[in-house]
Amino acid sequence: MSAVGKGDTSPLVLVVDDEPSVRATLSLCLRAAGYQTICAEDGRAAQQLIHDFSPSAIVADIFMPVQDGLGLMNWLREQGIKIPVVAISGHGRSVDFDGLGMARRLGASSILEKPFPAGALAAAVDSALDAVAYA
Repeated sequence: MSAVGKGDTSPLVLVVDDEPSVRATLSLCLRAAGYQTICAEDGRAAQQLIHDFSPSAIVADIFMPVQDGLGLMNWLREQGIKIPVVAISGHGRSVDFDGLGMARRLGASSILEKPFPAGALAAAVDSALDAVAYA
């Protein structure tokens, strides 16, 4: 699912989540907040979209098959690509692993644990983009 309009100057957000219904919901929330969106089912698919579309921000789930959000964040760092990432997860913290904490250490602009209010996502993306604008 993507919602990229020709001539639209709204920031483009790449939504990366392995669950189709979650991708659709996140995309819908962001479009309602005035963003354009494109979607990928994992970090590897996201890499191609990053090259093709140069999104302004990324919303990425931490735990996904093929390549997870942490792998995507590592790839961004290795490539020298500076796009703010909002890391999300429904399994953010466990006894053995703190995925959202790791995302923060890898440079995530914001972290959100699912479920979160729809407005929190747009606010996190707004904040990430504002931080880039004033950097």
